Amino acid sequence: MHDSIKSLLKRERRLQLTLVIVPIVFIIGNLFFVQSYIRSVDNIVKANDVSERIGTRTIDELWLLVHQQITISDFKADNNIIKVREQLEKLKQKSKTSHEVMTLNIALRLTTMLEKQSNEIIENLKAEAPVATNFELMNSIKNTVEITDDTIENFIGIEIGLSKSRSDNSKRLVVVFLIFESGLLLFNSYAIKKNNRLMVNEIENPINDLKKMSDALAQNHLEYRIQNYPQNELGKLSESMNTMAEQLNVLMAENALKQYNLAQSELRTLQSQITPHFIYNSLDAIISLASYISANKDLVTVFSLGSEGPDVGVMGAIESQGKAGQILHYGFDYTDTWLKGVDDGRITAIVDQDAYQIGYQVIEDLVKASKGEKLDKTIPIDVKYVKAADLKAYGVEKSKIKTTETDK
Repeated sequence: MHDSIKSLLKRERRLQLTLVIVPIVFIIGNLFFVQSYIRSVDNIVKANDVSERIGTRTIDELWLLVHQQITISDFKADNNIIKVREQLEKLKQKSKTSHEVMTLNIALRLTTMLEKQSNEIIENLKAEAPVATNFELMNSIKNTVEITDDTIENFIGIEIGLSKSRSDNSKRLVVVFLIFESGLLLFNSYAIKKNNRLMVNEIENPINDLKKMSDALAQNHLEYRIQNYPQNELGKLSESMNTMAEQLNVLMAENALKQYNLAQSELRTLQSQITPHFIYNSLDAIISLASYISANKDLVTVFSLGSEGPDVGVMGAIESQGKAGQILHYGFDYTDTWLKGVDDGRITAIVDQDAYQIGYQVIEDLVKASKGEKLDKTIPIDVKYVKAADLKAYGVEKSKIKTTETDK
């Protein structure tokens, strides 16, 4: 089965997302238990503080009121019963279970009873009732305080049970998470390895094959083909590359054949046109110059200012009259023909035009003219004077210019 590149990448992202999301879900779940546990511990601490206040401190404070060691106004402004009620209200707001709320409601009702009993003491003090009346009332308050304290202790027991339960739940969740995460890691490890193999076979290897083919085509190895490719986007690209290479081969072969046939046709045409003229011009130059040399024994110098035919004819005339090396022969423009007369003195030197620079300057001036720029009336281009002894080396250097400079 072959997958598309898009499906492979999608599968890879899905695996990575799973590894991220699952731990987050377990962490959030565990945070719920941890927060519940912390809340229970905090409730236990605050409930212990309430238990301490409602016990010894409240009784001591009420005895001070009975013996009038604190004023009624000071007691009303700030006393332990008020503080206990405030703390119980806060605990009730933080409680989540019905059992917690019910227990705290009982403690709040007992606190209300303590407030009423403390108000009775105050009324007795204002009425200057017998001290024994308040003593009897203190016994009743003592019982109420003990019941309230027992209720708060009961609330503490509930919170301890809840905190233990939440702690156990948190531990169980961690164990489940570790087991599940281990299984998930094993599954993802297998899935990632499988997906990596697919990525190598379906993406990496085809890309390497395409690169190799591109390098081969760049080096003109048009016979290179990709043999095995996947049935996905890269497979289609590989198939297209093979088709393109095949078409390039056909086009190159057709073009080479056309160029060969054209060259052969041009060669036959030139041969039919040039050969008779070349032979005629050469023979005419030999006969004319041989007659002239024979008639003018004091002839010293000859100039060849024509095409290759006359040049050959002049060298032939000098040779036929036995004047090689005696008559100075100067030619115009370099051709390989001059090399035939170097060794026996049939050519003395030549003056060569810089054909490349002439052509270059013509193109440059055409470009300037097309832009409306002003052209110089005369454009001097240097010529070169080459002695016979230097002709061979000069010809080599000139051939380099033809095969490198003009190609640019």
